[in-house]
Amino acid sequence: LVAFGYRCQVTEGEIGDWEHFWITFPDGTILDPTADQFKKPDGQPMPKVYIGELPLWYKVTVGNPLALVSQRVLRKGE
Repeated sequence: LVAFGYRCQVTEGEIGDWEHFWITFPDGTILDPTADQFKKPDGQPMPKVYIGELPLWYKVTVGNPLALVSQRVLRKGE
């Protein structure tokens, strides 16, 4: 995506007990092209590709500081 002029970074994190990676944009939006390998906490399936705010069950461990800020903002709104 960077080669096409999009500003973004790969973010490393966890979903449940699984290590996972997704793309984070400067506005905090994430793109997870493999989201369908996970389920939401209520057991519902994730879409094949997820684009949106960082879900509360995604935990950032390494990567874009913007994702960490986004995660903190979302957590405050719980």
